[in-house]
Amino acid sequence: GKYWMAFLVTIVAGLIGLIPNCASSVILTELFIENVISMPMLISGVAVNAGVGLLVLFKTNKNLKENLSIVGLLYVIGVVSGIILQIIL
Repeated sequence: GKYWMAFLVTIVAGLIGLIPNCASSVILTELFIENVISMPMLISGVAVNAGVGLLVLFKTNKNLKENLSIVGLLYVIGVVSGIILQIIL
């Protein structure tokens, strides 16, 4: 029930964090301010966010496998951080 929903929302927040630019940070912050998501969910999404950094990475580094590995690692670290914070808090 409640814990699975928190887990799912943390995963979705991480996906929102992958949106380039500051739009994802604004969206997640608005959701937090309106009490739609919790602080760990916010941190999950913001930790994944790299602004336009990911666009620059894909433009300058032509190794797609390496780029996807970096994005995947960034996503996993952000989501795992959010899940750990959900457990602690």
